[in-house]
Amino acid sequence: MNKKISGHLDAQCYGVTTLGERGQIVIPNELRQALRLRSGDKLLVFSRFDKLIALVKATELESFLNYMMKKFGPKIIPAQYRSHLAKAKTKKK
Repeated sequence: MNKKISGHLDAQCYGVTTLGERGQIVIPNELRQALRLRSGDKLLVFSRFDKLIALVKATELESFLNYMMKKFGPKIIPAQYRSHLAKAKTKKK
């Protein structure tokens, strides 16, 4: 049930999941395959506006933050994370 959502985020809907008694959710199989998620992968959990939950594969954090800054400007990322990214870029050079 992968449906493209129009708008500036290039978001896709992969279905509905239910929060279990112990706070667990199941990520739909189609999404796990699309993102190559495997059992044991680390996912970072973010919230925004007290309404949005985002999961980011830990190995993709830097590229995710860079994407968000390009798309919405640097102020979308808190200052402490922007400085962390700047340090990471300096180390790579």
